[in-house]
Amino acid sequence: MMMEMGMNRILRKIAGAFSTITQLTKSGDEYSLNTIIVFYKTSQTFKAGQGKNVTTSDGRKVLNIFEIHGNKLLEKQIGEKTFIVEREFFDDQLIVKAGFENGSLCTCWCKVVSS
Repeated sequence: MMMEMGMNRILRKIAGAFSTITQLTKSGDEYSLNTIIVFYKTSQTFKAGQGKNVTTSDGRKVLNIFEIHGNKLLEKQIGEKTFIVEREFFDDQLIVKAGFENGSLCTCWCKVVSS
């Protein structure tokens, strides 16, 4: 999947070697999504349903749109290829599904959240 996104070999190796911590917080109608890898952190602020032009951590320029459906956070990165990340939050875990809109590639993993 990372190769199809255009990530170089070194970034793919680094990204695959470490687990991540995902934090989602809300203040008023604005959300903050923080993703933390051992030595790297990304932060995104957004309002549900509103698009925002961003440059991803791997350098792609996309229109990023977040939607919230119950306990699911859907992120669409619309660019040369549309990439979708679905995060489903539970009390004890986070299930993340990611792939390209055309269904060419999909991956799924679970992360147990500890306090």
